[in-house]
Amino acid sequence: MRSKVAFKSSVDATNVGVWECSPGKWRRQVVEAEFCTILSGRCTFTPEGAQSIVLEAGDSIYFHPHTNGEWNIRETIRKAYVILPTPTSAGV
Repeated sequence: MRSKVAFKSSVDATNVGVWECSPGKWRRQVVEAEFCTILSGRCTFTPEGAQSIVLEAGDSIYFHPHTNGEWNIRETIRKAYVILPTPTSAGV
């Protein structure tokens, strides 16, 4: 797993970057909201209690704060992302 952060706010939890990961499975448990666009690769994300979502190059997705679920990376994936602060992570 590699991540390159292009911007990290000194005021809140906002950060922007590119993330890459090789095939595998793990759980996503992130407090902040995230918007991302898949640049290359293929994966599925299965939110808790919901159907799997297939993501591949060109797809964009928004994860609400506290979205939990399972990533299943099928082909090395690369995504551009924006992590957005929540009232808790921004200190509000």
